[in-house]
Order: sequence, then structure tokens, then C-alpha cells
Amino acid sequence: MIHMEFKENNIKFKKYLIIVGYCLFFVLLNVLLSLSGIFINASNYVTDLMYQKEQVVNSDIKIIAIDDKSLEELGEINTWTREYYLNIVKKLNEDNHAPAVIGFDILFTGKQDPLVDQAFAEECNKTGNVVVAMNLLFGTEVNVTDSKLNSNINVTGVSKAYNELFDATKSGYVNTVLDTNDGLVRKCIPQVKVNDEIYESFSYQIYKEYQNYYGNEVIEYAYNTPKRFNYSSTPGEQYTIVSFSDVINGKIPLNDFKGSIVLVGAFAEGLQDSFYVPISRGVKMHGVQIHANIIEAYLNDDFVSEINNIVVILINSILLFAVCFFAYRRRIVKLSIISLGSVIGLIICQIVLFKLSCYLPILTTLISILIMYIVQIVYQYVYERTIKTKALRAFKKYVDPQVVDNVIKTGNYKIELGGEKVDIACLFVDIRGFTTISESLDPTDVVIIINEYLSLTSKAILNNKGTLDKYIGDATMAIFNAPFETKDYVYNAVLTGMEIAAGSSVIEKKFLEQYGVKVSFGIGINCGKAVVGNIGSNFRMDYTAIGDTVNTASRLEGKAAPGEILITEAVYDAVKDRIDAEFVDSYQFKGKKEFIKVYRVLGKK
Repeated sequence: MIHMEFKENNIKFKKYLIIVGYCLFFVLLNVLLSLSGIFINASNYVTDLMYQKEQVVNSDIKIIAIDDKSLEELGEINTWTREYYLNIVKKLNEDNHAPAVIGFDILFTGKQDPLVDQAFAEECNKTGNVVVAMNLLFGTEVNVTDSKLNSNINVTGVSKAYNELFDATKSGYVNTVLDTNDGLVRKCIPQVKVNDEIYESFSYQIYKEYQNYYGNEVIEYAYNTPKRFNYSSTPGEQYTIVSFSDVINGKIPLNDFKGSIVLVGAFAEGLQDSFYVPISRGVKMHGVQIHANIIEAYLNDDFVSEINNIVVILINSILLFAVCFFAYRRRIVKLSIISLGSVIGLIICQIVLFKLSCYLPILTTLISILIMYIVQIVYQYVYERTIKTKALRAFKKYVDPQVVDNVIKTGNYKIELGGEKVDIACLFVDIRGFTTISESLDPTDVVIIINEYLSLTSKAILNNKGTLDKYIGDATMAIFNAPFETKDYVYNAVLTGMEIAAGSSVIEKKFLEQYGVKVSFGIGINCGKAVVGNIGSNFRMDYTAIGDTVNTASRLEGKAAPGEILITEAVYDAVKDRIDAEFVDSYQFKGKKEFIKVYRVLGKK
């Protein structure tokens, strides 16, 4: 009893070990897919489609665009004097309609006209609401795909405004954070800290000035931390956009700019300050417009925190392990429900986390679930196909192999009760004196003898295109030309009898030496019409032939002497050109009025 329980527990342990190994395989696959980064672009693409949606933009953010119209009216930008920018600051700040902050997305490096440069710096210092751009020069490659910048980040220099303007204004770096995988702008870095030096981004500096203007709280963000932000605007004109030249020429009423954020920047393609963004794939967005979106993200605190990659892999691994465990070797309906339910659950989980400003990449996990689903479907198909094939092969031991092969090949063989009248040849063969043999030998020896005899008869029948109908104790019944038509079926039946007779002489000698008994066969063959089909009941049926033709063949076999093949006149007439046979006698079998001529087969001509 203890041994049985131990064996049962051991089997259960092995079963669960297989399941755990199966689950761990897909977990490992998911980990490798995650670490390889194969699906990062696809994951970003799907996430962008789901979450980067156009929204109602903040009306306080306005753009003065250095557009094609400005370049046509004022000349190429490299010919511009800084007096244009001085005039912009003056116009925006005059008559008590000053903006909260004016941001120039322009690098004012080097000096031009000393008087104009000085006047520009003084005007900015007087108004106190100007932020200008600068650019950080990094000595090391900046990795922004992770949640933190690389720790060995090094700033080798700063490209900034000329000294007077730099001292008179606030500055922020305008370095664009491109995703290293697909080159899109999804992130910004509010502040960079290198050693003890702190640099603030252009957008973050403007945000702070705007919040301070209205006395609102300024949210502090961690240093060296890329923030994934949501866009509010597409590259269209959702924000108020006016031409730089129209402002310079006094064509734009400036009252609407009061207390707002005014961004001045390139809006002409030739100025090469545009980038691809996730909210509009294939269409570039001007840099100043990207800054507008980032500033709005700061105002709304609309950022999505990225979970550490190790934590993401751990979470997805646990979820995937659970899915694989419950889906293991389920039937297709339950498998589909579990797989689809887990996919929907993961998507809902991602949506909820995104609403909570937390980004959980799930694409690789979804792909792993899909692979698991496909593997399970293929496994079930192969497994069931294998089981079915094994069953059909085993079925051949009970049913005619030709019938089984037809089922496998066409799949449309109708196994139903009924039959039809067809021309067949029928053969019966049995062991002479089998009762005496079985009484004189050990049962085990009897089984050995009858199995070898039945193997001989069965092989001979199948070799000659016959159908093994059934075993009747020590007798074998075969039919020819059913269930499928065969040419020369009567001749094939006679050849079968001759092959059995030839084989019987071999095993007769063998059994005489081994067991001291003589084992010999009697064979009877007839041909004619018979009803062939599935005979029996709805729950148990037998493919066989019935009728006078079959009964006569059985009677002939009963008349045959050991080693003798008896055939009817109908058979003789069909094969007499190729088979030597001699007339034996005319018999009147039980239940028949007519006498039937019987011949003994001697061999081939």
C-alpha cells in the first residue's frame, strides 16, 4: 500500500515537474525577447497608437513662428540682426500686456552688432521674463532609453548666449531627447546634474517661470531622469501660431499674449529644426512645437513613469507563468478562453497603470502568450493525430485494413448499418482436427499454434488483395472484391488458397517436430452474389458478407481434406485457363436443391 502511494506521488511529482518546466520555457523565452529588444519598436508603436491622442491644448501657450513668410519678408535668417528679437521683446511687453514668459528657442551665440546686442540684453534684463536657449555638449554617449541617464555622463561644454544676454536672462538647454530605437521624441529630461553643476531644460525653465508668475506650485523632478510625456498637439496648428514677420510689422494684436507663454522658434522646413514624434507617425513636428507639448506636460504633470526593466521582466514572468500553468494541455475552447482572457487582462492592466502614470510594456508577454497558444494548438493537433493514427493502426487488427485506410485517406467513409449486393469471391480455411490438438496440448502451446496459423492466413489474404473478414475460432473468413472493387478477384482468391496451402506445409513440419501434432488446413472457395456491408446493431457492427455464396464456401471448407483446396464450378470456370484443377464430385449441400460441382485445385498452369 505504501509502495503504491509512493509510486502515485512520484507520478504526480513528475507531472508537475513537466508542467513547471513547460511554464519556465515560455518564461525564459519572454525574458530573452525582452532583453533582446526585438519588439521595442513594435511595443512603442502600439503604445503610441493607444495613448498618444490629440487633446484640447492650453490656450496660454502661443507660438511666434519664424516661418517661410517671415523669411520671404525679412530675408534669410542668417542675415537677420538681433534688432528683430529686441523689437519682439519690446512689442510683447509694452502697454501692460506682457506675457508671463517669453522663450526663444534660438541659440544667440557669439556677438554681432555690439550696440544692438547690448540693447537686447538690457531690454531682457528690464522685462525679466525672457528665457533663451543653450546647448549642452556631452563628452559621453547619452542613453535615454532607460529610466536613468548613465552615471558616467559628462558635460564637456555649453553652447550658450553671449555673456551679456546670458547674464540678463534665464537659460535652458534645448538638447532633443531622441529614442535610440526609432529616433522619435518621447521623452524629456527636466534637469541634468553633473558633479555639482545643475542644468535645467528650456521647457522646464519656462514652466517654472510661468508657475512663479502666477504663484503656483513648481513640481521638482529628479535629476538625470528622462520623463516619458504625453503629447497634446499634433504637428498641426492646435496652439495659437502667428508669423514672426506679422508681429514685427504690427499686424497682430498683442493683447491676447498677456500672462501667457510665448515661444519663438523655427517653423520653416529649411531651418532643419523638426523631428518625428509618436503622435503623428511619418510627419515631423517643429522643435518649438515639441517644447510647447513638453511645457503643457509639465503644467498638467502628464508624465508616465517607466518601471525598471528588471521589475518589468519579473512582473511579466510571474503573469506568464500563471497563464501557462492554467493553460497547459487544455482543450482548444478552454485554452482559447484562458489565452484571450489573459490578453484582455494584461491590456486592461496596462491601461489602468497608464492612467496612474505608470508604463508597463506588455507586448513581449502578449507575443509569448500567442506563441504558447500556437504551440498548444500544434501540439494538440499532432498529439491527437498521433493518437488517432495509433488507434486506426490498432483498429486494423480488428477491421479490414482497406476500410481503415480509406477512412484515413478520405475521412468520409460512412460507418452505418446496411449493405449492398455485389459479386465477390469468398474463402474459408480452418485447422483440421483442432479440437483433438487443443485437448492434447498445454493452452499456451495451443495459442502459439493458432496465432502462427492465423498470421499465415491473414498475410496470404492481404498479399492477394483480399479482405480479412473475421476469425471464427480456428477458422478464417476472407472476401474478395469488397469493400473495394479489384480486378481478377476470383483468381486472387484461388492464389490466396494456394499460398496458405504452401505455407501450411512449412508450419505442419515445424509443429510436428515441436509439439508432436500434425497441423493441416482445409480450404473452400466460392464466388457469386452476396450482401456485403455493416451488419449488426447501432453500438456494435461487423463489416462482412452474407448469403448463399458465403454459406457454400463454408460448406466446401468443411468438405476439404487436410491440405486440400476445394472450389465450386463457378470459380473453376473463372480460373481454368490459369489454374490446374480436377473434378472431385457433385455435392448437395444442406438447404440447397441443386447439386454443385466441386473441383480440387492442383496448382498453376
